Amino acid sequence: MIIKASLMLIITTGLAGILNYLFHLLGLKFLTPLDFGLLESFTALNYFLAVLVGAFSLSAIRFHQAFPRLKRLSWRLSLVSFGLFILAYPIFKLLLHLDNPLIYLIFGCQFLWLFPATLYSAVFQVKLKFKAYSLISLLSPVLKLLLAGLFLLLNFKVFGAVAALTLTGLIVFLITLVYIQFCFPANAAQQQSSRGLPQFFTTAFFTQLGLTSLYSADLILTRFFLPQSSGAYAAASLFAKIIFFASAPVTTVAYPLFSRGLNLKKNFFSAFLLILIISGIGAAGLSLSSERLRLFPLVMLLLSLFNLCCQFLLANDKRNAAVWPLSAALLQFILIIINHANPAKIILNSLTAVSLGLIFSLYSVITSLNETKS
Repeated sequence: MIIKASLMLIITTGLAGILNYLFHLLGLKFLTPLDFGLLESFTALNYFLAVLVGAFSLSAIRFHQAFPRLKRLSWRLSLVSFGLFILAYPIFKLLLHLDNPLIYLIFGCQFLWLFPATLYSAVFQVKLKFKAYSLISLLSPVLKLLLAGLFLLLNFKVFGAVAALTLTGLIVFLITLVYIQFCFPANAAQQQSSRGLPQFFTTAFFTQLGLTSLYSADLILTRFFLPQSSGAYAAASLFAKIIFFASAPVTTVAYPLFSRGLNLKKNFFSAFLLILIISGIGAAGLSLSSERLRLFPLVMLLLSLFNLCCQFLLANDKRNAAVWPLSAALLQFILIIINHANPAKIILNSLTAVSLGLIFSLYSVITSLNETKS
């Protein structure tokens, strides 16, 4: 199950990545540098939502039997998020140098269905319908590219590109909604308790926050301490992250299996080995291609394994699921502040923090597996 589904997701994720790259190239071709910068700023805003949305997705998988409550909660979260985003317009107007509030409003409309879309997407993972999950994931960049191309050809400029982002999200959500209601009508009848959801969501949020910080905080700190080297460092980081995101589908497949307690030992070590192979091949290739990248790929390889361990602990309600990534992120921050003489030192600090995080989390996983066995 893990190997077959993971390979399928890796292929579709790779195709989606290419299509997303073409979307950015399209904007670069048709937009002025100023408008393209605005489009990329809006795209970057989506990244800040990844931690919150990711935590909600993990919670939805873990508490899928409380679907009715999750459904109501998802709509409330979306409405609250939309309201807060609209209220924040004066701040973003200054930050993004916006002179057209309509573009901001069109982009913000995505919040109206953000959490319900995440919930329905999680249903595919819960039901282990990874083929449908892959197709839906691939549909989004296809529609985005087609709509953006049409709107840009019609000379709607940056407004058209932003509208393509929002309209794509709406169409994909509606298709997912119809598919889920048609194929899994039983979800609507489930009324099991969601007791423990707030605590789990909090743990999931801080787990995601710690892991995200480990591959993003170093960029900010490098920009702060070594501005002249930040460009080259960011480029090296971008290439190295291919390893992390290429192996991420394995964890996507494994998490619902962990959450359901299915063959925990076999599934964990199968996923661990598969990530090790995928990331190892990528790390070897990137390390050989550039001396500058030599340590970065190793950091991402270990981070991929660290991510799997944390998701396993989270799926099995282990509170230290958040402790290890947060501790590693804090250690990385402290080490970089103490020693940031050059980019190589910063990478070495990240390697130290991620390595220790992996060692402690893996020890916790093995302990948990032994407890389950006994």
